Parts: sequence; C-alpha cells; structure tokens
Amino acid sequence: AKTGYRTSSILCMPIWEPQTIDGGKKKILGVIQVLNKKDGVFTWDDESLMETLASQVAISIANSQLYYRLEKKFKEIDLLYDFEQLLSSVHELSGMLKSLLSKTVKHLQARSVITIFPTDDGFCFAGADDALRKSVSIVTTISLGLRNFLQKPTIERLTECMPELREQLQIPEDLDLEAGARIFSHVEIGESLGILFAVGVKSGEMQRFEDERKMIELVGQKISRASELNSLRETLLKRERLSAIGQLMSTVVHDIRGPVNTIYGFVDLMRDADASVDERAEYGTIIREEIQSLTNMIQEVLDFAKGKTSILPRKSSVVDILRRFKPRLEQMCQKGNIDLNIDVESDSLLYVDEEKIMRVFYNISKNALEAMDFDGTFTLRVVNDNKMVVFSFIDNGPGIPLEIQDTLLDSYVTSGKEKGSGLGLAIVKKIIEE
Repeated sequence: AKTGYRTSSILCMPIWEPQTIDGGKKKILGVIQVLNKKDGVFTWDDESLMETLASQVAISIANSQLYYRLEKKFKEIDLLYDFEQLLSSVHELSGMLKSLLSKTVKHLQARSVITIFPTDDGFCFAGADDALRKSVSIVTTISLGLRNFLQKPTIERLTECMPELREQLQIPEDLDLEAGARIFSHVEIGESLGILFAVGVKSGEMQRFEDERKMIELVGQKISRASELNSLRETLLKRERLSAIGQLMSTVVHDIRGPVNTIYGFVDLMRDADASVDERAEYGTIIREEIQSLTNMIQEVLDFAKGKTSILPRKSSVVDILRRFKPRLEQMCQKGNIDLNIDVESDSLLYVDEEKIMRVFYNISKNALEAMDFDGTFTLRVVNDNKMVVFSFIDNGPGIPLEIQDTLLDSYVTSGKEKGSGLGLAIVKKIIEE
C-alpha cells in the first residue's frame, strides 16, 4: 500500500539441486519468482520455460559450490603438505607449534587458535591470533578445575573454563576468546588429552563449519605428532649424549694409562737410595704434572657432560712442551729397550692446549713403540717450516699393516698389538680436528 505496487500475476519456480551423490531426496537451492506479465497472464509454456531456466541456474550454483569446495580442498592439501614439511624440518617444539598455529589461523581466517596439552615438564600452552602474534609457554602447574577439564574436554565446559584459562595461562587481554564462532578438537598425547580450539572462524553458514572442524581435528593430530617427535628427539639426544660420554670415558681410560705408568716409574726412581735431592725434586715435579693431567682428563668428562668445550688453547713454547713430554717418552723407550733420538731445531711459541697436545704426542709415540721390535730406534724431530712448527715421529718398525691403512684413524681399529684398544690414533684425530 505504501509503495503503490500491485501484483496482478505471479509465477514461482523452485531451483532443485541438479543431482545427489547418494541418490537421496533433492534439496531446494532457491526460488525464481517473476511478477506481472505485461501481456495477459502466465501460461503453461511460461512455466516450462521457467523450469528450463531454473535447471540452468541450479547447474551454475552447483558448479560454483563445487569450485569453491575444490579451491578449499587444494588449500587444505597445500596446508597439510606444509605441515608435513614443518614436522620433518623444525626440530624444536615451540618453533613447530608457532608455525602450525599461525598457518591454521590464516587458513581458517579465525581470530585466534589456542592449544593446551600435557608434556613431561607440565602443560604446554600455545596460541596465535589473526595478527600472527605467537606465544608458546610451559606451565608447570594448573588448577584442579582446569586439570579436570583437560581430562574430559567439551565445547560447553570450554566456555565455562574460559576465564580460568585466561588467568592461569596469562592469555593477553586483547586476544578475544569470547566473540564469534568456535571450533573445538581434542589433542591426544599418549594416554592424556589436551584441547585445540579456534575462535571467531569466518565461514559461510551453508557449510556449517564441517570442513573447518575436520581441519582442526587434523591440526590436533599434527600437534600430537609434533609433541611425540619432540619427545623422541629429546630421548635420542640423551642416548647420543650418554653414548658419547661412554666413548669419551673409554678414551680417557685409555689415556690414563700414560700418566699412571709415568707416575709409577718416577715413584720407583724416588725410592732409589742413590737419587740426589735435586733428582727427587725433579721427579716430584714430573709426578705432580702427571697427576694434573689425570685431573684434567676427569674434568674433560664433566665438561663434556655439561656441553662445554674441552679445548683450551694457550701460549706455550716448544721448549716447555718437550720438557714435559721428554721424561714420559724416555721412560717408554727404556721399557722397550729402544734407542731414542731427540732433534730439536725450534724454540717457537705455539698457541695450543698443552694437555691435549701431550696426549697426541703420547698416543702417537706409544702406538709406534708398541709395534716395534726390541733394539729399534725412535726419533722425535722438531723443526720450523715457514710459519709452522713440524713435529715428526720417526721409527724403524714394520710400518702400518696394509689392511688397516684406510681405517687407521677410526675407533677400535688395531693390528698386531696384544693390548691395543684401537683408540689411540682415533683420539689423536679427534683432538687435532678440535
């Protein structure tokens, strides 16, 4: 009445969906309505024409919906591919969670995505909002109400626990958890349950968030895998560290023999009644240095267990290094009845870890002397070569057996020695590389 418009004739035609996948009852997608035919009234021919038009409109709508869903599926496949790449390339849990959640927020066009799940250290909270501000934190304790909620989480209880979640997990006030649609899923970590929820998800009402719910469930599974992978990596790292400590202990036990044998030898010399006061003082100094070497080896194991570096280079002279090494070398040669020649043509200063280089010299010399027959000759030569100082260890023994020449510096490779552990030259290689 207000517009002055009068309806004199009307024709309505439903737009049926073209076909159903499962053969069920067709749904009405919409309605076409035409009003007030200019010439007379609508006829059966008009209705037939309208029915044909409606079927074409139905096909257009169905194609549009299929294209929309196909586009979404491609995006989901790309997202899942990114997730798999992320799980295999990022080895830190916090880094994985930040990327997973920020990509999920962007894909769902949500205000925020938040997860809480139990870990070995407590409870992990991770969140990302639509501005891609990301945070990950480990909370050691949570309230009894929140703990009970995580054991049987539901979307209704999530709403009830929201204030407690915000307070306990220190969620920023500007992260709006109350407004807009919410999608919820479980996160299964072994026998325990966690939660993952998206807030303010943008989606057409027609879809009723079915695809978004499936995506949240998939993200929950990825978070579970991320947590499991993180636990596995930590377990492997611990095993590798223990294995490395075991190998280090075996090398230390191997190298302890040197200082201990030297200490034994010079203690016997000190017990000799013919030794002068000066000689006893010299032997005492050598014994103290060898005991210090033992202490340093023990400290090396402790430092390695703590992840500290074990190489401590300082300025040392060739003279000082040989002063320390010479008594040990002489004792080994005397024990094997081997002639020793020391030829030194250098008094340079070196930047070296004196304790470690002593172990290198000892292992090389011992390796050679043990392989030599009695009455052999061993020569230690030190010369300057341009800006280098070259230490040469020369023996007239049988040489390195052909079958171990390619693997000589590997651990546990030995040949022709009754008490050989196969660690001496492997230790030399490790120290020189460090």
